[in-house]
Amino acid sequence: VDDPVKKAEVEKHIPMRRAATAEEMAAVSVFLCSDEAAYVTGQTLFVDGGLTLYPSFETAWSSE
Repeated sequence: VDDPVKKAEVEKHIPMRRAATAEEMAAVSVFLCSDEAAYVTGQTLFVDGGLTLYPSFETAWSSE
């Protein structure tokens, strides 16, 4: 999101109060592709800064 006002609106709904960086998102993929994740099976991994911890994430809150 390029607009600072819209970015602030989006980020206030994320418990960590910020969007992830590209590096953070990539790190999850790298981990899952690594030998360290060899025993991980059948999981849904939410990489969302805690957004799905609260039922309100299902409610539309975007101003778009």
